[in-house]
Amino acid sequence: MVVSHYYPDSDCYYYMEDKQESDRFSKPMVWIGIYIAIASGLCILAMAADLLHGFRNKKFWFPCKYLSLNAASIMVISIAMKLPVDLSSPMPGYADQAAKVGSLAFMCTLMANLMPSLASMDDKTLLANMIGLCILVITMIVNICFQINTGVIDNHNHFTIGVALFSFGFAFVACIYTAMILLLLIIMIASSITIPTFKEVL
Repeated sequence: MVVSHYYPDSDCYYYMEDKQESDRFSKPMVWIGIYIAIASGLCILAMAADLLHGFRNKKFWFPCKYLSLNAASIMVISIAMKLPVDLSSPMPGYADQAAKVGSLAFMCTLMANLMPSLASMDDKTLLANMIGLCILVITMIVNICFQINTGVIDNHNHFTIGVALFSFGFAFVACIYTAMILLLLIIMIASSITIPTFKEVL
């Protein structure tokens, strides 16, 4: 439903969307946020469990017992990364921008924690899982570049670290995290190529 208002001074019609229609379209956003929070929480719990397992067994390379690279973990990570991948939802607020950039930082942490799991796979499983991860990461990087270029991730909103020590725009921080994610992906690809040879030599 669209409501029109006529203003005699300007001789034009201004069309405003009815508030009820706007509320109806925004209702799923709450459930999408809960969905993302649950997926992120599962990833955090799995990483914490791997950390405790490593300390308890004195394995300080922190083997991936609970969070390893497989089809299930890629699916959960793709849900947790919905905010930076989403191109259509306008998120102009400060908290919205911080959530997008925070998701990129979370992705860096996930990729670093997944690296030890590469050595525990056979060649075919390693290839399949790395292809799935590459598709997810490259899609996310491309979408972030689109959002930075179009201004969806705004460089005018700033946040401060410490007592006014550093002040950066969200687009600048998103560029840094995107570069880190790309570097981690290159490291994981290089590692997955050399791991089968290392196993044979060892």
